[in-house]
Amino acid sequence: MFKKTHIGGGVTLLSEYIPYVHSVSLGIWVKSGSVSDTKETMGIGHFVEHMRFKGTKRRTAYEIAREIDDVGGHLNAFTSKEYTNFYVKVLKDDIELAVDILMDIFLNPVFPADEMEKEKSVVIQEIKMVEDTPDDLIHDLSFQTMWPDHPFGYSILGEIETVGAITKKMLAAYRIKHHTRDNIIIGAVGNFEHERLSDLLSGPLSAITAGVPGGVQAPQFAARRAVFERDIEQVHFIIGFSALPYTHPDRYSQLILNTVLGSGMSSRLFQKVREKRGLAYSIYSFLSPYRDSGALEIYAGTDTDSLEELLKITGREIKKLTKNPLSAEELASAKGQIKGNLLLSLESTDARLGRMAKNEVYFGRSIDAEEIIQSIDRVTAEDVLAVARTVIDPDRMTAVFLGPIKSGDIPEIM
Repeated sequence: MFKKTHIGGGVTLLSEYIPYVHSVSLGIWVKSGSVSDTKETMGIGHFVEHMRFKGTKRRTAYEIAREIDDVGGHLNAFTSKEYTNFYVKVLKDDIELAVDILMDIFLNPVFPADEMEKEKSVVIQEIKMVEDTPDDLIHDLSFQTMWPDHPFGYSILGEIETVGAITKKMLAAYRIKHHTRDNIIIGAVGNFEHERLSDLLSGPLSAITAGVPGGVQAPQFAARRAVFERDIEQVHFIIGFSALPYTHPDRYSQLILNTVLGSGMSSRLFQKVREKRGLAYSIYSFLSPYRDSGALEIYAGTDTDSLEELLKITGREIKKLTKNPLSAEELASAKGQIKGNLLLSLESTDARLGRMAKNEVYFGRSIDAEEIIQSIDRVTAEDVLAVARTVIDPDRMTAVFLGPIKSGDIPEIM
Protein backbone atom coordinates (compact mmCIF):
# COMPACT_ATOMS: atom_id res chain seq x y z
CA MET A 1 0.00 0.00 0.00
CA PHE A 2 1.50 3.33 -1.13
CA LYS A 3 1.12 6.50 0.95
CA LYS A 4 2.31 10.07 0.46
CA THR A 5 2.18 12.65 3.24
CA HIS A 6 4.03 15.78 4.33
CA ILE A 7 5.72 15.86 7.71
CA GLY A 8 8.14 17.97 9.72
CA GLY A 9 6.93 21.25 8.28
CA GLY A 10 6.71 20.16 4.66
CA VAL A 11 9.06 17.25 3.93
CA THR A 12 7.56 14.71 1.52
CA LEU A 13 7.28 11.22 3.02
CA LEU A 14 6.59 8.28 0.71
CA SER A 15 5.96 4.78 1.98
CA GLU A 16 4.96 1.35 0.78
CA TYR A 17 3.88 -1.25 3.32
CA ILE A 18 4.83 -4.85 2.48
CA PRO A 19 3.69 -7.12 5.32
CA TYR A 20 5.40 -10.33 4.17
CA VAL A 21 9.03 -9.10 4.34
CA HIS A 22 11.22 -8.90 7.45
CA SER A 23 13.03 -5.69 6.57
CA VAL A 24 12.66 -1.96 6.06
CA SER A 25 14.53 0.07 3.44
CA LEU A 26 14.61 3.77 4.31
CA GLY A 27 16.20 6.61 2.37
CA ILE A 28 16.61 10.36 2.02
CA TRP A 29 16.82 11.85 -1.48
CA VAL A 30 18.24 15.34 -1.92
CA LYS A 31 17.20 16.85 -5.24
CA SER A 32 20.69 18.21 -5.84
CA GLY A 33 23.54 16.20 -7.34
CA SER A 34 26.77 17.01 -9.10
CA VAL A 35 24.94 19.43 -11.44
CA SER A 36 24.85 21.77 -8.46
CA ASP A 37 28.67 21.89 -8.41
CA THR A 38 30.57 24.74 -10.02
CA LYS A 39 33.82 24.47 -11.94
CA GLU A 40 35.67 25.66 -8.84
CA THR A 41 33.81 23.35 -6.43
CA MET A 42 33.65 20.28 -8.68
CA GLY A 43 33.08 17.20 -6.50
CA ILE A 44 31.71 19.03 -3.46
CA GLY A 45 28.29 17.37 -3.58
CA HIS A 46 29.92 13.94 -3.57
CA PHE A 47 32.32 15.00 -0.80
CA VAL A 48 29.48 16.23 1.42
CA GLU A 49 27.90 12.80 0.98
CA HIS A 50 31.13 11.11 2.16
CA MET A 51 31.63 13.45 5.13
CA ARG A 52 28.19 12.82 6.61
CA PHE A 53 29.47 9.39 7.68
CA LYS A 54 32.57 10.80 9.40
CA GLY A 55 31.06 11.84 12.69
CA THR A 56 28.08 13.67 14.19
CA LYS A 57 27.41 15.53 17.40
CA ARG A 58 26.48 12.19 18.99
CA ARG A 59 28.53 9.54 17.16
CA THR A 60 32.02 9.02 15.82
CA ALA A 61 32.53 7.49 12.38
CA TYR A 62 33.32 4.16 14.05
CA GLU A 63 30.17 4.27 16.19
CA ILE A 64 28.02 4.92 13.11
CA ALA A 65 29.50 1.87 11.40
CA ARG A 66 29.40 -0.34 14.48
CA GLU A 67 25.80 0.37 15.46
CA ILE A 68 24.48 -0.54 12.03
CA ASP A 69 26.74 -3.61 11.80
CA ASP A 70 25.56 -4.81 15.21
CA VAL A 71 22.06 -5.39 13.85
CA GLY A 72 23.16 -6.75 10.47
CA GLY A 73 21.97 -3.62 8.69
CA HIS A 74 23.33 -1.80 5.67
CA LEU A 75 24.02 1.94 5.53
CA ASN A 76 25.31 3.72 2.44
CA ALA A 77 24.90 6.66 0.08
CA PHE A 78 25.57 7.75 -3.49
CA THR A 79 25.69 10.91 -5.56
CA SER A 80 24.33 11.09 -9.10
CA LYS A 81 24.10 13.95 -11.57
CA GLU A 82 20.72 15.20 -10.32
CA TYR A 83 20.25 13.84 -6.81
CA THR A 84 22.00 12.42 -3.75
CA ASN A 85 20.71 9.48 -1.72
CA PHE A 86 21.40 8.31 1.84
CA TYR A 87 19.82 4.97 2.70
CA VAL A 88 19.67 2.27 5.32
CA LYS A 89 18.22 -1.24 5.40
CA VAL A 90 17.49 -3.09 8.64
CA LEU A 91 15.21 -5.74 10.09
CA LYS A 92 11.74 -4.43 10.88
CA ASP A 93 12.37 -4.48 14.65
CA ASP A 94 15.32 -2.09 14.21
CA ILE A 95 13.45 0.71 12.44
CA GLU A 96 13.87 3.13 15.36
CA LEU A 97 17.64 2.67 15.25
CA ALA A 98 17.63 3.11 11.47
CA VAL A 99 15.71 6.39 11.72
CA ASP A 100 17.94 7.63 14.53
CA ILE A 101 21.18 6.93 12.65
CA LEU A 102 19.92 8.24 9.30
CA MET A 103 18.62 11.45 10.88
CA ASP A 104 21.81 11.85 12.88
CA ILE A 105 24.16 11.71 9.89
CA PHE A 106 21.83 13.94 7.85
CA LEU A 107 21.07 16.59 10.49
CA ASN A 108 24.09 16.60 12.79
CA PRO A 109 27.34 16.16 10.82
CA VAL A 110 30.33 17.98 12.32
CA PHE A 111 32.81 17.60 9.45
CA PRO A 112 35.86 17.04 11.72
CA ALA A 113 39.08 18.48 10.26
CA ASP A 114 41.14 15.30 10.68
CA GLU A 115 38.47 13.19 9.00
CA MET A 116 38.20 15.72 6.17
CA GLU A 117 41.86 15.35 5.28
CA LYS A 118 41.67 11.55 5.40
CA GLU A 119 38.53 11.51 3.28
CA LYS A 120 40.09 13.83 0.71
CA SER A 121 42.79 11.20 0.29
CA VAL A 122 40.13 8.51 -0.07
CA VAL A 123 38.27 10.44 -2.79
CA ILE A 124 41.50 11.30 -4.59
CA GLN A 125 42.33 7.58 -4.66
CA GLU A 126 38.84 6.99 -6.06
CA ILE A 127 39.54 9.54 -8.82
CA LYS A 128 42.86 7.86 -9.62
CA MET A 129 41.17 4.46 -9.70
CA VAL A 130 38.77 5.72 -12.38
CA GLU A 131 41.69 7.19 -14.33
CA ASP A 132 43.35 3.77 -14.27
CA THR A 133 40.18 2.03 -15.49
CA PRO A 134 39.62 2.97 -19.14
CA ASP A 135 36.10 1.54 -19.42
CA ASP A 136 35.09 3.77 -16.48
CA LEU A 137 37.10 6.83 -17.47
CA ILE A 138 35.70 7.02 -20.98
CA HIS A 139 32.18 7.59 -19.63
CA ASP A 140 33.39 10.75 -17.86
CA LEU A 141 35.24 11.81 -21.01
CA SER A 142 32.11 11.28 -23.09
CA PHE A 143 30.00 13.53 -20.85
CA GLN A 144 32.78 16.10 -20.82
CA THR A 145 32.82 16.07 -24.63
CA MET A 146 29.09 16.19 -25.31
CA TRP A 147 28.29 18.73 -22.56
CA PRO A 148 31.35 21.00 -22.35
CA ASP A 149 31.46 23.89 -19.87
CA HIS A 150 28.35 22.64 -18.09
CA PRO A 151 28.04 20.76 -14.77
CA PHE A 152 26.70 17.72 -16.66
CA GLY A 153 30.15 17.41 -18.15
CA TYR A 154 31.88 17.47 -14.77
CA SER A 155 32.99 14.32 -13.02
CA ILE A 156 30.78 13.49 -10.05
CA LEU A 157 33.95 12.77 -8.08
CA GLY A 158 35.51 16.10 -9.00
CA GLU A 159 39.17 16.67 -9.80
CA ILE A 160 42.18 16.24 -7.55
CA GLU A 161 42.70 20.01 -7.32
CA THR A 162 39.07 20.89 -6.56
CA VAL A 163 38.65 18.15 -3.96
CA GLY A 164 41.89 19.21 -2.29
CA ALA A 165 40.62 22.79 -2.01
CA ILE A 166 37.33 21.95 -0.23
CA THR A 167 37.02 23.52 3.23
CA LYS A 168 34.71 22.94 6.16
CA LYS A 169 33.12 26.33 5.50
CA MET A 170 32.32 25.27 1.92
CA LEU A 171 30.70 22.04 3.15
CA ALA A 172 28.52 23.92 5.64
CA ALA A 173 27.44 26.45 3.00
CA TYR A 174 26.57 23.68 0.52
CA ARG A 175 24.50 21.86 3.15
CA ILE A 176 22.59 25.01 4.14
CA LYS A 177 21.78 25.80 0.51
CA HIS A 178 20.82 22.35 -0.79
CA HIS A 179 19.74 20.15 2.10
CA THR A 180 16.49 22.00 2.79
CA ARG A 181 13.05 20.59 3.56
CA ASP A 182 11.69 21.61 0.15
CA ASN A 183 14.58 19.87 -1.57
CA ILE A 184 14.39 16.46 0.10
CA ILE A 185 12.19 13.39 -0.11
CA ILE A 186 12.08 10.56 2.42
CA GLY A 187 10.94 7.13 1.33
CA ALA A 188 10.47 3.78 3.03
CA VAL A 189 9.51 0.33 1.79
CA GLY A 190 8.96 -2.77 3.90
CA ASN A 191 7.24 -4.05 7.03
CA PHE A 192 6.40 -0.99 9.15
CA GLU A 193 3.51 1.31 10.03
CA HIS A 194 3.41 4.59 8.11
CA GLU A 195 2.06 6.53 11.10
CA ARG A 196 4.78 5.21 13.40
CA LEU A 197 7.49 6.14 10.91
CA SER A 198 5.95 9.58 10.49
CA ASP A 199 6.03 10.12 14.26
CA LEU A 200 9.70 9.08 14.44
CA LEU A 201 10.70 11.46 11.65
CA SER A 202 8.54 14.53 12.27
CA GLY A 203 10.43 15.87 15.27
CA PRO A 204 13.95 15.74 13.80
CA LEU A 205 12.81 17.02 10.40
CA SER A 206 11.18 20.12 11.86
CA ALA A 207 14.68 21.52 12.43
CA ILE A 208 15.44 21.65 8.70
CA THR A 209 15.10 25.07 7.13
CA ALA A 210 12.86 25.75 4.12
CA GLY A 211 14.10 26.81 0.72
CA VAL A 212 14.70 25.63 -2.82
CA PRO A 213 18.10 26.16 -4.44
CA GLY A 214 18.15 27.76 -7.86
CA GLY A 215 17.78 25.51 -10.88
CA VAL A 216 20.51 24.62 -13.33
CA GLN A 217 20.21 25.67 -16.97
CA ALA A 218 19.72 22.78 -19.39
CA PRO A 219 22.96 21.76 -21.11
CA GLN A 220 23.55 22.27 -24.83
CA PHE A 221 24.65 19.12 -26.64
CA ALA A 222 27.89 19.50 -28.61
CA ALA A 223 28.55 17.36 -31.70
CA ARG A 224 32.29 16.74 -31.45
CA ARG A 225 35.02 14.16 -31.73
CA ALA A 226 37.70 13.77 -29.10
CA VAL A 227 40.72 11.50 -28.89
CA PHE A 228 42.58 10.84 -25.64
CA GLU A 229 45.83 9.03 -26.34
CA ARG A 230 46.76 6.45 -23.73
CA ASP A 231 49.36 3.67 -23.77
CA ILE A 232 47.01 0.76 -23.09
CA GLU A 233 46.12 -2.45 -24.91
CA GLN A 234 42.71 -1.52 -26.34
CA VAL A 235 40.94 1.40 -27.94
CA HIS A 236 37.79 2.24 -25.96
CA PHE A 237 35.12 4.40 -27.56
CA ILE A 238 31.71 5.88 -26.93
CA ILE A 239 29.41 7.17 -29.64
CA GLY A 240 26.74 9.48 -28.24
CA PHE A 241 23.54 11.16 -29.38
CA SER A 242 21.33 13.76 -27.73
CA ALA A 243 18.34 11.82 -26.39
CA LEU A 244 14.93 12.47 -24.84
CA PRO A 245 14.70 13.58 -21.19
CA TYR A 246 13.43 11.40 -18.35
CA THR A 247 9.80 12.53 -18.46
CA HIS A 248 9.33 12.78 -22.23
CA PRO A 249 6.06 11.25 -23.51
CA ASP A 250 8.06 9.02 -25.89
CA ARG A 251 10.38 7.69 -23.18
CA TYR A 252 9.13 4.10 -23.52
CA SER A 253 9.73 4.12 -27.27
CA GLN A 254 13.25 5.33 -26.56
CA LEU A 255 13.71 2.56 -23.99
CA ILE A 256 12.70 -0.06 -26.56
CA LEU A 257 15.06 1.52 -29.11
CA ASN A 258 17.97 1.18 -26.69
CA THR A 259 17.01 -2.39 -25.78
CA VAL A 260 17.02 -3.49 -29.42
CA LEU A 261 20.24 -1.65 -30.22
CA GLY A 262 22.52 -2.82 -27.45
CA SER A 263 20.94 -3.58 -24.06
CA GLY A 264 21.29 -7.32 -23.65
CA MET A 265 22.80 -10.44 -25.18
CA SER A 266 20.10 -10.68 -27.88
CA SER A 267 20.57 -7.05 -28.96
CA ARG A 268 21.69 -6.22 -32.48
CA LEU A 269 25.10 -4.90 -31.49
CA PHE A 270 25.95 -7.79 -29.16
CA GLN A 271 24.93 -10.36 -31.73
CA LYS A 272 26.65 -8.74 -34.72
CA VAL A 273 29.84 -7.53 -33.03
CA ARG A 274 30.59 -10.15 -30.38
CA GLU A 275 28.69 -13.31 -31.27
CA LYS A 276 29.10 -13.29 -35.07
CA ARG A 277 32.40 -11.43 -35.52
CA GLY A 278 34.19 -11.76 -32.16
CA LEU A 279 35.42 -8.16 -32.42
CA ALA A 280 34.88 -7.15 -28.79
CA TYR A 281 34.33 -8.69 -25.40
CA SER A 282 32.11 -5.82 -24.26
CA ILE A 283 29.74 -3.78 -26.41
CA TYR A 284 26.47 -2.25 -25.29
CA SER A 285 24.23 0.81 -25.57
CA PHE A 286 22.74 2.70 -22.66
CA LEU A 287 20.46 5.63 -21.88
CA SER A 288 21.27 8.51 -19.54
CA PRO A 289 17.98 10.45 -19.22
CA TYR A 290 17.77 13.56 -17.03
CA ARG A 291 15.23 16.24 -16.22
CA ASP A 292 15.87 18.47 -19.26
CA SER A 293 18.21 16.41 -21.42
CA GLY A 294 19.52 12.95 -22.09
CA ALA A 295 21.98 10.84 -24.03
CA LEU A 296 21.91 7.58 -25.95
CA GLU A 297 25.43 6.12 -26.02
CA ILE A 298 27.20 3.08 -27.42
CA TYR A 299 30.35 1.74 -25.76
CA ALA A 300 32.89 -0.83 -26.92
CA GLY A 301 36.54 -1.69 -26.47
CA THR A 302 38.72 -3.51 -29.00
CA ASP A 303 42.26 -3.70 -30.36
CA THR A 304 43.43 -1.23 -33.01
CA ASP A 305 43.35 -3.84 -35.79
CA SER A 306 39.64 -4.49 -35.25
CA LEU A 307 38.52 -0.91 -34.68
CA GLU A 308 37.65 0.00 -38.27
CA GLU A 309 35.50 -3.09 -38.83
CA LEU A 310 33.81 -2.71 -35.45
CA LEU A 311 32.93 0.93 -36.15
CA LYS A 312 31.64 0.05 -39.60
CA ILE A 313 29.28 -2.60 -38.20
CA THR A 314 28.20 -0.36 -35.32
CA GLY A 315 27.44 2.55 -37.65
CA ARG A 316 25.49 0.28 -39.98
CA GLU A 317 23.36 -1.11 -37.15
CA ILE A 318 22.65 2.38 -35.80
CA LYS A 319 21.55 3.57 -39.24
CA LYS A 320 19.28 0.56 -39.76
CA LEU A 321 17.14 1.65 -36.83
CA THR A 322 16.31 4.90 -38.67
CA LYS A 323 15.43 3.16 -41.96
CA ASN A 324 12.91 0.41 -41.18
CA PRO A 325 10.48 -0.32 -38.34
CA LEU A 326 11.17 -3.21 -35.99
CA SER A 327 9.66 -6.56 -36.82
CA ALA A 328 6.75 -7.73 -34.69
CA GLU A 329 9.01 -10.40 -33.17
CA GLU A 330 11.80 -8.00 -32.24
CA LEU A 331 9.36 -5.46 -30.79
CA ALA A 332 7.67 -8.14 -28.67
CA SER A 333 11.04 -9.43 -27.47
CA ALA A 334 12.20 -5.96 -26.38
CA LYS A 335 8.93 -5.30 -24.56
CA GLY A 336 9.18 -8.65 -22.79
CA GLN A 337 12.72 -7.91 -21.66
CA ILE A 338 11.80 -4.50 -20.25
CA LYS A 339 8.65 -5.72 -18.49
CA GLY A 340 10.42 -8.77 -17.10
CA ASN A 341 13.24 -6.64 -15.68
CA LEU A 342 10.69 -4.31 -14.12
CA LEU A 343 8.66 -7.04 -12.44
CA LEU A 344 11.75 -8.89 -11.19
CA SER A 345 13.09 -5.69 -9.65
CA LEU A 346 9.87 -5.28 -7.66
CA GLU A 347 10.86 -8.31 -5.57
CA SER A 348 13.59 -6.14 -3.96
CA THR A 349 12.58 -3.55 -1.37
CA ASP A 350 15.69 -1.54 -2.28
CA ALA A 351 14.67 -1.40 -5.94
CA ARG A 352 11.07 -0.52 -5.08
CA LEU A 353 12.31 2.29 -2.85
CA GLY A 354 14.56 3.68 -5.57
CA ARG A 355 11.82 3.56 -8.19
CA MET A 356 9.31 5.21 -5.83
CA ALA A 357 11.67 8.06 -4.99
CA LYS A 358 12.73 8.70 -8.61
CA ASN A 359 9.09 8.89 -9.66
CA GLU A 360 8.56 11.58 -7.04
CA VAL A 361 11.74 13.45 -8.03
CA TYR A 362 10.90 13.56 -11.73
CA PHE A 363 7.11 13.21 -11.95
CA GLY A 364 5.88 14.29 -8.54
CA ARG A 365 3.63 11.25 -8.27
CA SER A 366 3.55 7.48 -7.91
CA ILE A 367 3.69 5.39 -11.09
CA ASP A 368 2.83 1.75 -10.50
CA ALA A 369 4.00 -1.24 -12.50
CA GLU A 370 0.63 -1.68 -14.21
CA GLU A 371 0.75 1.85 -15.65
CA ILE A 372 4.31 1.28 -16.93
CA ILE A 373 3.42 -2.06 -18.52
CA GLN A 374 0.37 -0.58 -20.24
CA SER A 375 2.51 2.27 -21.58
CA ILE A 376 5.10 -0.18 -22.92
CA ASP A 377 2.41 -2.33 -24.53
CA ARG A 378 1.02 0.70 -26.39
CA VAL A 379 4.32 1.41 -28.18
CA THR A 380 4.29 0.50 -31.87
CA ALA A 381 7.13 -0.19 -34.28
CA GLU A 382 6.34 3.14 -35.95
CA ASP A 383 6.72 4.92 -32.59
CA VAL A 384 10.20 3.44 -32.15
CA LEU A 385 11.14 4.38 -35.72
CA ALA A 386 10.03 7.97 -35.14
CA VAL A 387 12.14 8.24 -31.98
CA ALA A 388 15.13 6.66 -33.74
CA ARG A 389 14.89 9.28 -36.49
CA THR A 390 14.71 12.03 -33.87
CA VAL A 391 17.57 10.83 -31.68
CA ILE A 392 19.99 9.23 -34.15
CA ASP A 393 21.27 12.22 -36.09
CA PRO A 394 24.78 11.85 -37.62
CA ASP A 395 25.12 15.63 -37.58
CA ARG A 396 24.51 15.67 -33.83
CA MET A 397 26.82 12.91 -32.67
CA THR A 398 29.79 12.76 -30.33
CA ALA A 399 32.57 10.22 -30.66
CA VAL A 400 35.19 9.78 -27.94
CA PHE A 401 38.22 7.50 -28.22
CA LEU A 402 40.64 6.49 -25.48
CA GLY A 403 43.72 4.37 -26.12
CA PRO A 404 46.68 3.86 -28.44
CA ILE A 405 45.30 5.92 -31.32
CA LYS A 406 45.80 9.36 -32.84
CA SER A 407 43.20 11.81 -34.13
CA GLY A 408 44.10 11.19 -37.77
CA ASP A 409 43.59 7.43 -37.42
CA ILE A 410 39.88 7.47 -36.54
CA PRO A 411 37.81 5.69 -39.22
CA GLU A 412 34.42 6.91 -40.41
CA ILE A 413 31.49 5.90 -38.19
CA MET A 414 28.28 6.78 -40.03
